[in-house]
Amino acid sequence: MKKTTLLLFTLLLIKLSFSTDISTCQTLSSPGNYYLTADIINASSTCFTIGSSDVILDCQGHTVDGNNTGYGIYADTNTYGDMNNISIKNCSVKEFYRGIYLDGFAGSITNCSVDHSNIYKNNETGFKMNFPRYCNFSYLTIYENGDGIVVANTDHNNIHNLNIYNNTNIGLNLLGAFKNNVYNISSRYNNYGIYLNNDYNNNIVNSTLEGNSIGIYIYSSGWTGTPDIIYNNFLNNTNNVYFSGTIY
Repeated sequence: MKKTTLLLFTLLLIKLSFSTDISTCQTLSSPGNYYLTADIINASSTCFTIGSSDVILDCQGHTVDGNNTGYGIYADTNTYGDMNNISIKNCSVKEFYRGIYLDGFAGSITNCSVDHSNIYKNNETGFKMNFPRYCNFSYLTIYENGDGIVVANTDHNNIHNLNIYNNTNIGLNLLGAFKNNVYNISSRYNNYGIYLNNDYNNNIVNSTLEGNSIGIYIYSSGWTGTPDIIYNNFLNNTNNVYFSGTIY
């Protein structure tokens, strides 16, 4: 009986600790820890597609480089359904249409994280998320993209310790987002530092917005009657705050 129990416990540990080294673009369709062991240069389209829950993609500091099309790293609920416990870390993602794209439009993405990564020189958006919940996005450097980071239709996420700069349009866009905690953000030298669009009940604190054309652009924010809470931030921009079509 003890031998049987020990064998089952050993098999369980093996399953829980499944990991594999990867060096080429591919779909990560099974749970596990994936470790990128080499730079990927000039990927011809989307490089990594996440198609399973319980996936950790650790680039170990390597670069995922594209040819200005597709997505660098793509969580695809349209094909693979709901996902839980996804982690992306230690990546440099550049020169795609979108660098990292978490797309929960067709299914939920919960308990995810993206951290300690550089996302830059992507055509449309450096990092876009659509409908993730209860996630953590932290310690990211996002620069020289069209838009830096787009947080769309999301709630109950922690977004913090981001260095966002020199993006053509928006540094941080909260689009239809609510009940997110945004703190320790540096958004500099973009057209808009932070753009609030049809969002509500977000906390934006302890952040620096400087050198932007507009520090905070507020469009139809707080439309449910529950406004965003914005305090203890440093603003030094051409126009610090601009209101348009806003309920507040």
